[in-house]
Amino acid sequence: YLSKEDSYDNNDSRFDERLLTGCETLIDTEVKNSSISINNCTNEDAINFIRSKGFNNNIYVKNSKYDGVDLDFSNLFFNEIKIENSGNDCLDVSGGVYNIKYLYGKFCYDKGISVGEKSQVSINNLEIFESEIGFALKDDSILHLIKGKFDNNKICGEIYNKKQEF
Repeated sequence: YLSKEDSYDNNDSRFDERLLTGCETLIDTEVKNSSISINNCTNEDAINFIRSKGFNNNIYVKNSKYDGVDLDFSNLFFNEIKIENSGNDCLDVSGGVYNIKYLYGKFCYDKGISVGEKSQVSINNLEIFESEIGFALKDDSILHLIKGKFDNNKICGEIYNKKQEF
């Protein structure tokens, strides 16, 4: 489990020479029927999808120093996302449409799932354990949750406006 000191050590670079923030970054990409696993990432995001689309995918992230999975301005459908031990958010989504059959997050230092910037997210089954905040819904976003289980989180959920333009 990452400590706060491990998570926010500013001596490490959180992006690469092209200012991309993910250990794996997929930009303008179509991803179908894939499984992606990432372990021990020290970048800002273990995996970052930007303006991408796809369906029938699985993601497994363990021991990310900051965000586990970051989804930005994409249209993505996942069978399963499992994230364990993230120094910041387990799943961070912005400005897109996302459908997730099963989302599991454990030991998320900040949020299990952060939904912002007019995102539309639908989750059939959500389980968030041992995290600071189970979910955060903000900035004109929509979260549809069919079934959820939250255990040992300091705060179950928050709803608020973060950015002035929303």
